[in-house]
Amino acid sequence: LPFHLYQPGAIIIGILSTYYLYRKYKKHEIRFGMIILNGLFWLIVIIITFLGEFTTLISNQIGLHRGLDMIFSILIAILIYFIYSTNQQINKLNKDIAKVNKLIDEKNNKK
Repeated sequence: LPFHLYQPGAIIIGILSTYYLYRKYKKHEIRFGMIILNGLFWLIVIIITFLGEFTTLISNQIGLHRGLDMIFSILIAILIYFIYSTNQQINKLNKDIAKVNKLIDEKNNKK
């Protein structure tokens, strides 16, 4: 199939994905930042779909040979950031749980 036939699919999937997350936001299942992040992701996908050669031009300026290499490098960096951020949140929750357990133990020992 010619490359331009994939463009409507990216737009439709992006709109449906954003709408799905918006519904989850209204039910208070996710935060608003997730909708913004999703919207940015699909905006980038749509831009890359329409301007496929643009990523190759940018990647050549950076020193990579293909646009796809640049995209994968950026995605790996984003995933590493999210892993780090998630670990920080888990560590904070563990500290908070330890504090709550300590308070509960102190309260139970006073009885």
